[in-house]
Amino acid sequence: MEWNMRIVVIALLGMTLVLLGCDPREHPDLGRSQKAELLVYSGMTMVKPLLKLAEIMEEEHDCSVQVTYGGSGHITKSVQVNQCGDIFFPGDSFYIEQLQKQNLVSDIVTVGYNQAALFVQRGNPLHIAPSLNELVDSGYNVVIGNEFSGAIGRETKAILGRAGIYDAVIENVLYMATDSKGLAQALRHQDADLVINWKAVASLPENKYVMEILPLPEELAARHLLKMGVLSYSAHPELAREFLALANSSRGKKIFSQYGFVD
Repeated sequence: MEWNMRIVVIALLGMTLVLLGCDPREHPDLGRSQKAELLVYSGMTMVKPLLKLAEIMEEEHDCSVQVTYGGSGHITKSVQVNQCGDIFFPGDSFYIEQLQKQNLVSDIVTVGYNQAALFVQRGNPLHIAPSLNELVDSGYNVVIGNEFSGAIGRETKAILGRAGIYDAVIENVLYMATDSKGLAQALRHQDADLVINWKAVASLPENKYVMEILPLPEELAARHLLKMGVLSYSAHPELAREFLALANSSRGKKIFSQYGFVD
């Protein structure tokens, strides 16, 4: 199945699922599919490995897998509002733990990790040092993530807060991006000289030849576990658990490693 038939782009809670609801009694056409359909809520950075897993799942289980994605803050709100879907997979375990406290997610598995790093244009033409202090240099165009919309924005605030420079960086930024995709676009479009983003973003084909990583030490940018779980209102909980088993298998880990989420 082509990606554009499987991917549903999330807007700020103004989505079709919110408008239509998920009750097949109100919308009979939703229940007429010949195949069971899984709906996966995913953080932006992990979409491509998820699509590969979806292809395997569809072939081996004769089902359909739809992936709806956005910043982790946005998809968390979407899950809470829509109250439908099968699997939740945010960019940081913080969000899944919030839903776990609300008894909205269970059967959680860990499939990899996310870690933040500095990113610059390919070849580092401005000779930017791998230091957080470069983010306060007014000679660079700096873009960071919004803490309220995406996991990388929340992580950026935490890193800069611990370093005592968050307010100074905010004063220096060109703008704030919604999520990891927006941060990558800032570099690809040459809006930014320097961003903080998830390291795995550099593994994507559209990014690997236009940007490079300036790694941060783990004491500054810790690894954050990537966890996925089954939503409590899943229409197909057994099938959802099969998807999680695939993601957590050696085949799944190999796919995640190809995109920089597993060493």
